[in-house]
Amino acid sequence: MLAPHFVQWVIEELEKKYDKDTLFKGGIIIKTTLDLEQQVLAETSLANNLAVLQENGANNSSMIYLDSINGDVLAYVGSINYFDEKIQGQNDMVRRPRQSGSAIKPFIYALGFQLLPLTLDTPMFDIPFKIGRDEPNNADGKFE
Repeated sequence: MLAPHFVQWVIEELEKKYDKDTLFKGGIIIKTTLDLEQQVLAETSLANNLAVLQENGANNSSMIYLDSINGDVLAYVGSINYFDEKIQGQNDMVRRPRQSGSAIKPFIYALGFQLLPLTLDTPMFDIPFKIGRDEPNNADGKFE
């Protein structure tokens, strides 16, 4: 099955709107934004990099590819192998609450140095904010 985690996510979202009989027997047509070509590329990319992950002590990875304009999901890989019980492949790591950690900080700071009056001694405040439809949160939902 292609994109099993995506299919599971779509079904869970539809179950919030429809009862199971309507959803599975009602003859409704379900259209998604998933791009099969991009999905295959995403799955292939993760599989091709598995050896590098394993060399660094990891055994799984995930990826979501969104249209940056409208937020459409174009590719969705919840784990490298949905059917591999050794890596708990059925756990959808795309939807697991995980922080990017410090790995993303250099990119954010570089952008700030480039576009803002940001210096090495500029304070960074941990406060709620909104950018368009997005409201980033800390993993624990708290701000300090």
